Amino acid sequence: MTMDDRTTMQAVGACLDSLGLRHEIAESDTGDTARVRFTGHNGRFRMMMWLDHGVDGQTSLIARAYAPVSGDATKPVHILAVAPARVAELYVLLNLINAKHLRAGAFYLDPADGDVTFGWSIPITEVPAVGLIDQVIAMAHALDHHFPDVRAVALEGRTAYEAFEAHLARDEAELAREAAEADAADAPADVPDPELDDWDDAEDDGPLPFRRVV
Repeated sequence: MTMDDRTTMQAVGACLDSLGLRHEIAESDTGDTARVRFTGHNGRFRMMMWLDHGVDGQTSLIARAYAPVSGDATKPVHILAVAPARVAELYVLLNLINAKHLRAGAFYLDPADGDVTFGWSIPITEVPAVGLIDQVIAMAHALDHHFPDVRAVALEGRTAYEAFEAHLARDEAELAREAAEADAADAPADVPDPELDDWDDAEDDGPLPFRRVV
């Protein structure tokens, strides 16, 4: 490992500190690796980040967020405990998500341990700043966002297409709710006009004295 790599990963650690994320920097086969644990709306996950140098000399920050099919890294359900037909359906689901719902990164089953993994990379040309690491962490939430679909297929017997369509319906409902809240926030306040209130409460004065015009 070069000193530049170590300095870069120390900067990654400092950014994680600034973001209030507990982590550790550990040595691994790929060099220094940042390990992070986070809890989302749909599970408890783990994440790793390390540097990779491409054959073209480009340095990239590699990120992997992962969890067992249970969605809880502290209470794992190993992929070998899942029926083969469910595993096959899970492959279909992950392919659907990759093809139709992602703009960056990819889902896959880790060939080493079967964890459901979301991986992506970001090219870097300088020591990462907090804003960049914040974006990396934000992308990790794709795993949290899609994990109800994973559980539905692997553990609840849904087909890949059923789970995917249910996910799209949830997203559509959430967007509609957010739009309704935004419309309500932008709507002008209904402020009563005292004069109009008095007019409504007043008694009818009778027919107006119209004159016939000849």
